[in-house]
Amino acid sequence: VVVGRGERKTLELCALRFSLALERRRLARALERGLRARARCTLPCSAAVRLTIDSTAARRHGLTRGSRPVVVARGSAGRSFTGRTLFGVRFTERARRALSGARSVRLRLSASGRSGSTDRRTLRRTLTLRR
Repeated sequence: VVVGRGERKTLELCALRFSLALERRRLARALERGLRARARCTLPCSAAVRLTIDSTAARRHGLTRGSRPVVVARGSAGRSFTGRTLFGVRFTERARRALSGARSVRLRLSASGRSGSTDRRTLRRTLTLRR
C-alpha cells in the first residue's frame, strides 16, 4: 500500500498473531502454586487463559452436579503488551481442594489474545496434569 510521497508499507492481512506456552508442572505443584504462562502477540494485545474440566470428571471430583464443564483455573496478562509476557494461571480454591487427591487430571485450555475491540485469536488445547 502506498501511503504517500513514495513511502511503501506492507499490508498485513492477518496482523494479530497470538501464541501461548504453559510450563509443565506436576499436579500437586500446579495446584499449590499455579502455572506460568508465556504469551506472545505481534500487536498490542491482552491475553486471558481458562482451564476447564469436563462435566464427567467434575462430578467425579465433587466440583459440580451439573452437565457443563467447570472452570478450575484462570489467569490473564492484566494490561496490553506487545511482544511477549509472563503471567500466572491460578487454580480456584474449590478446585484445589477437590483435585488434591487425584492421580491425574485432564484439562481443556482456552486462551485468547485480543487487540483492540475487534481482533481476537483463540487457542484451544488439551493437557493432562499428573501426580
